[in-house]
Amino acid sequence: ISCAPVIRSKQAVLHRDAKTEDFAPGNIASIFGARFSPSGNKVILQQGNQSFTISQGSSWSESPTQINFLLPEALSPGRTLVYVVDAQGRESRAVAITINRLTPRSRSSNKRIVSGSRN
Repeated sequence: ISCAPVIRSKQAVLHRDAKTEDFAPGNIASIFGARFSPSGNKVILQQGNQSFTISQGSSWSESPTQINFLLPEALSPGRTLVYVVDAQGRESRAVAITINRLTPRSRSSNKRIVSGSRN
């Protein structure tokens, strides 16, 4: 029996370069966890009724413990659920991040990741 991927509970999703929890559309984010597939994973971002599926791109890289991906420019500011679907179609639990209007270098406040579940 194999298990679903797991996104770690603390600092689960970070801005890849700044190593912070500040996000803006167009940033590269890193998801940390366990049991991701060596290849064939998908990252799902959900904002209300809108969702984005990311599985490739110039910033995409994946391993069993980390996935790097580009946050779509079309993301709106606000709460965004992030989860991973592995190559076998198993889903992780979701974590929530906050997308900010401004780029992190022009902001001064920090945002926190809040654990959540996908329903």
